[in-house]
Amino acid sequence: MPKNGKGPLKVHIGFYVESLGNFRSTEMTFDMDLYLYMTWQDTRMRHNGNDWVLIDDKSVLDQIWLPDLYFANARTAYFHEVTVHNFNMFISPNGTIAYGTRVTLNLGEQPFLPTFTVFGVTE
Repeated sequence: MPKNGKGPLKVHIGFYVESLGNFRSTEMTFDMDLYLYMTWQDTRMRHNGNDWVLIDDKSVLDQIWLPDLYFANARTAYFHEVTVHNFNMFISPNGTIAYGTRVTLNLGEQPFLPTFTVFGVTE
């Protein structure tokens, strides 16, 4: 893990939900397909270039530290590797890393899923 000497490492996370579906009320599960984006600072990755460096080789990606992100209610999750590994990573001269990938999740036991009745939403 990158050491910044100033406490916990800050990781900025964003995502775009591509789709929700396969709702199974008896199991209280559903599927979510999303694009996940993370940005963090790793001073070990500084370089002397003038621009961001694109990492698009999975063998190089496997050698770079990534935040250990997890979805607490995920029953299954997988990263897309259709035709090629579906990710992109850019590294700035100051060591800022921007990483994006596509993930499909099967999520369960959602407390925020509304309960529907004949008369409408109850929660």
